[in-house]
Amino acid sequence: MLRRRCQWLRLASGSRRASYSTMHQRPRQFNIGSSSARGIRSFSRMLGGPPPPWLQADGSGPGSGIDFDIGEGPRNQLVGTGDIPNFPHLLAVQLPIRPLIPGFLRPIVVQDPALEEALSTLLAQGNPYVGAFLEKSATENDIVEEDEHKQQHGEIGIIKEATKDISDLHEVGMLAQISRLSVNVEGGLQVLLQGHRRVKIEEAVSTDPVLQVKVEHIRPNFDKNSDMIKALTNEILSTMREILNFNPLFKEQLHAFLGSADLVDPGRLADVAAGLTNADSEELQEILSIFDVEQRMNRALLLLKKELELSKLQQEISRKVEEKVSENHRKFLLQEQLKNIKRELGVEKDDKETLVQKFRDQIGEKDVPKDAMETIEEELAKLSSLEQASSEFNVTRNYLDWLTGLPWGIHSEENFDITKAQEVLDRDHYGLEDVKNRILEFIAVGKLLGAVPQGKIVCLVGPPGVGKTSIGKSIADALNREFYRFSVGGLFDVAEIKGHRRTYVGAMPGKLIQCLKKTGTSNPVVMIDEIDKIGQGHRGDPSSALLEVLDPSQNGSFMDHYLDIPVDLSRVLFICTANMTETIPGPLADRMEFIRLSGYIMQEKIEIAKSYLAPNALKETGLTKEDIHIEDDSIESLVRWYCREAGVRNLQKHINQIYRKAALNLVRDYEKKEMEAKESSPEKGDTNTSKLKESLMSLFVNSSEDEKKESKDDRSKALKRPLTSSPIKVTTDNLRDYVGKPIFTSDKLYEHTPVGVVMGLAFNQLGGATLYIEAIISDVQEGKDGKSAGMHCTGQLGDVMRESSQIAYTVAKRTLYDRNPSNDFFQRNSLHMHVPEGATPKDGPSAGITMVTALLSLAMNNQVKKDLAMTGEITLTGRVLPIGGVKEKTIAARRELAKTLIFPKANEKDFEELPEVIREGLEVHFVETYDEVYKIAFETEKE
Repeated sequence: MLRRRCQWLRLASGSRRASYSTMHQRPRQFNIGSSSARGIRSFSRMLGGPPPPWLQADGSGPGSGIDFDIGEGPRNQLVGTGDIPNFPHLLAVQLPIRPLIPGFLRPIVVQDPALEEALSTLLAQGNPYVGAFLEKSATENDIVEEDEHKQQHGEIGIIKEATKDISDLHEVGMLAQISRLSVNVEGGLQVLLQGHRRVKIEEAVSTDPVLQVKVEHIRPNFDKNSDMIKALTNEILSTMREILNFNPLFKEQLHAFLGSADLVDPGRLADVAAGLTNADSEELQEILSIFDVEQRMNRALLLLKKELELSKLQQEISRKVEEKVSENHRKFLLQEQLKNIKRELGVEKDDKETLVQKFRDQIGEKDVPKDAMETIEEELAKLSSLEQASSEFNVTRNYLDWLTGLPWGIHSEENFDITKAQEVLDRDHYGLEDVKNRILEFIAVGKLLGAVPQGKIVCLVGPPGVGKTSIGKSIADALNREFYRFSVGGLFDVAEIKGHRRTYVGAMPGKLIQCLKKTGTSNPVVMIDEIDKIGQGHRGDPSSALLEVLDPSQNGSFMDHYLDIPVDLSRVLFICTANMTETIPGPLADRMEFIRLSGYIMQEKIEIAKSYLAPNALKETGLTKEDIHIEDDSIESLVRWYCREAGVRNLQKHINQIYRKAALNLVRDYEKKEMEAKESSPEKGDTNTSKLKESLMSLFVNSSEDEKKESKDDRSKALKRPLTSSPIKVTTDNLRDYVGKPIFTSDKLYEHTPVGVVMGLAFNQLGGATLYIEAIISDVQEGKDGKSAGMHCTGQLGDVMRESSQIAYTVAKRTLYDRNPSNDFFQRNSLHMHVPEGATPKDGPSAGITMVTALLSLAMNNQVKKDLAMTGEITLTGRVLPIGGVKEKTIAARRELAKTLIFPKANEKDFEELPEVIREGLEVHFVETYDEVYKIAFETEKE
């Protein structure tokens, strides 16, 4: 507050301004009486410094006045402060934001041309007195502009447009003297006003060009001998002295002010006291409006008391902050002294030495290669010479953290017990004999060699849900190794494999180096998931980066971009997973050993559901065997009518759904019985009520200590089992209540394939599937030379399958001609061949013999053998070529209840390798030419 008062005078007096010199050429000086001179000197001492530069002393005696420059104008002598006449009419000057207090100076900026001219005229006439009145309200824009001006120049009011309505001004204002008038740098005039005494507006005299008002001069009238006024004077002075204790910045100025002889006037004392406070404009205007001196002193004393409390609060806040800062500074100094003492005694080293020792401890007894050790020593030496605040220090520290944190020479203890490994593999997965045998072979070779064989790369290929990813953890457990998995599906950045260069901000090693640090061993089992879906973008080709990783002859010295030193990955067992091999780049596929995981047949799914899926669902839902029982027929129906896909993921979802709904039904029945018991309890008296409570409480038991150790759930109470006298039974009759309507309504699309329809076998990334080929006559032509005879195909067929259909059409015509030359079916009719489902894209040559058979069935109007399915590529000469996916297609045929299968002769060895459970009950024919297919499909049916 006092700082702001000082700022006003500094702005008014300290800045360089050009004197107003438009009226006359010769500068004039004016004299103020000794009384006013003494007041200005005292006020200057209160503000802490000599009088402003525009105030120049004429003499040093008590009777001397002060001359000051008021610009160009005639020489006139001003009267003293107490002798200012009562001017009846005054020019009204509006004061924005804060009123003028008697005895105080207030700078304003006038930018209204009419008001500028009026003020200049008054000053030139030697009558520099105006009426200063506070504006009643200011617009939001004015307040914003005033705030901006304050930030640049202090609390200087800006008058952009002079008011001409007395209703905009407060009634009581101040007779002010123009002490200074100068040109403002930003436009307009800067006027310094000094307050003398109160004036009250009676009426407006003139509004053109500026507002002139008739005023009443208010002079103080009080009893100098009043005890109340004396007491208030002493209290005000005492309070101001007390504020000195909390404002040491202005201590000397306030002492000079309190010792001034001008403060014998109680009214002036009240005004000055109020002006020194941090009161707002309304409170100061209220002080001006109080004419009674005693009331004014009471109001000023109240403002002083508020200022005193504010000063105390400010000092308390300052004291707390200083104490906190001092305490923190003291702790810091003590800690630094303690560090120095420990360092001198050798008990503790500095931060860099501690960090270096930490890295050396991390290396410990590790078998670090020579190249890596040299790099570590160089980086440690660099770290010791760097400043901790430098960016290079953090880069080097992170680099050393990775180098020393790798498991150099650390390996997991291998498991060479084949029996134990077999138990671990069978514990979590049913079937998957090829994968299990490959792992057992790996263990057997290691046992014979007496050492772990070098890292191998195995790729598990199969449809979703057959257990490719989940078996990776079981393999790691069987080998007693750590397990790490990451997916490369959709990966576009090579840095994810080989790391970033250290020059980049936030650089990190690749996934493989992260794997070694996380697992803490050099021989973990690393599963690279979805390798057939790896991407390729502008940041490089990740599949090419994997060539070095998955090559046993190269990964012994794998170079990561971040580490930039060779790392041995030869002892790592890599297991990759894929849904299909066609999208895996050739060079990458050449480095892998593929193991195909075909889909499960019905018997395998039923066994998996009973042995694995159902027990897991019981744990997840909180049920027990006493709560629910699923019959075997229900599981078989679930597999046949709801879950025909190759894997068991959808089957797991349906079993979980059954158990969740069963849990819901159990809890609902329990709550219903509990509610009925509560409703009937008031009618049975106190004895029955207590028995009922005991019965209900018996349904809840506190979890025992053993249960808490076995379960991670923090359950304080659990429902006692069983909740019902008999478990819920899920049968084929109520299965629909749990999983909804069946998705499939029959085992096959056709119970007996009609004429022109043959069941084929297909293979895709989801496993094996049946594929019906349908052929009909689309147009009949009279005569043998019908121009529209031919065939067109539909069903989202690819280019290879379309070519295969044209070959099949040619072979069918030739076969029909050889066996029945008189049959001109193909010459007379236009045919349409369709392969359902139309929304599914299809491609491949393996449907060749199926298409030929469908066309011949239509041409001869003869059905093929019942429950027949076939697959094989056909050539123009009638040869049947081998196909892929024999196991998947066989499983699909069993799923569709096909009894007779036709495979190419070259695939006989593949079929013989299938498990007996898949081959059992099938009549399989292996053919080399289409004539053999014809005999099986048509002649056997005739017999």
